[in-house]
Amino acid sequence: MEASERQKGKIILPKFQKLESNFQLSGDDEILKHLKIEDAFDKNRADFSGISMDNNLHISKLIHRAVVKTFQLEEAPPPAKEMIYVRIVQQPITFTFIADHSFLYFIVDKARNVHFIGTYYD
Repeated sequence: MEASERQKGKIILPKFQKLESNFQLSGDDEILKHLKIEDAFDKNRADFSGISMDNNLHISKLIHRAVVKTFQLEEAPPPAKEMIYVRIVQQPITFTFIADHSFLYFIVDKARNVHFIGTYYD
């Protein structure tokens, strides 16, 4: 897959204050097997000798919580629903995207590493 080209655009999102997600993983979860870290959850195979003298140390469960908060950058005439406006890079606007439906979003850093993937349902 080729890297996408940066373009300046106007993105209009539904106005929301906070999106939150929680999930829990345990030692028999397929995700942990795929990441090859299931040993850390097994009492007999866990090896945390580099950080603790306790030989019985293991992870019983992993709880993940993610929170995305938004805020309004600029005031604009509200469309049919209350929406927030997000600015993108300093180039001429080449597109407008109005998220007036469910959408998938990514939070990435400047090097384009994905740190969070989420979905918004209206």
